Amino acid sequence: MHKQFVKPGPGLKVRFEQPERGHIPEEGAEVPLTTYYRRRLADGDLVEASRPRTPKPTPPAGGKKEEAGK
Repeated sequence: MHKQFVKPGPGLKVRFEQPERGHIPEEGAEVPLTTYYRRRLADGDLVEASRPRTPKPTPPAGGKKEEAGK
């Protein structure tokens, strides 16, 4: 099944298809494209969004890892 990253529309709270999961966060979430989510997208309750970028970790100064125990 295909998945899509979505966010709630402006000013809206939208529940996950499984109510025990609560609401889709404002930052968005990846959801399967079931009939439930397709309907929310068509109604404008959810909007397609791009996944937030996570910064790549920077290597420690000097480019070498310090050995444990020294």
